[in-house]
Amino acid sequence: MPFIVLIRWFHTVAAVAWVGGMLFYVAVLTPALKQVDAATPRGALVAAIAKQFREWTQAAIAVVLLTGAVLTFDRLSQPHVARPYVVVLAVKIVLSLLMVALAGALGRRRTLRRWPHWLSVPYLILALGLLVYLLAIILQVLFDLSYGAAS
Repeated sequence: MPFIVLIRWFHTVAAVAWVGGMLFYVAVLTPALKQVDAATPRGALVAAIAKQFREWTQAAIAVVLLTGAVLTFDRLSQPHVARPYVVVLAVKIVLSLLMVALAGALGRRRTLRRWPHWLSVPYLILALGLLVYLLAIILQVLFDLSYGAAS
């Protein structure tokens, strides 16, 4: 039991770091950089921020994937897991893998050509991350219902 609690904690902290980082990037950093005078030398600062952000994001992704695999095995090995749980979990996994793929594209091309800025890779990762969080809550409720513990 203590091992799985530790795994859940690592999984949650890494997911918070990743999705929270994307929220900061989209809601704070990108708008702030747009307000900085173009004549100021910000290239080095942006490059340093991008490097640090990429390193933390890659670490968070690795932890989320590793702990997610352990948690998936743990939940699916329970005898009372119902089909709705498995379906929602599968959707969550697919969306999470899509986030990983998009994160790999981060920094290569910032927006999809001729599409609104809110369809840029950071916005898509953030939106998917928030949806994955919602699915995590739904999964917990479904799991609790299978035990008759949720209200």
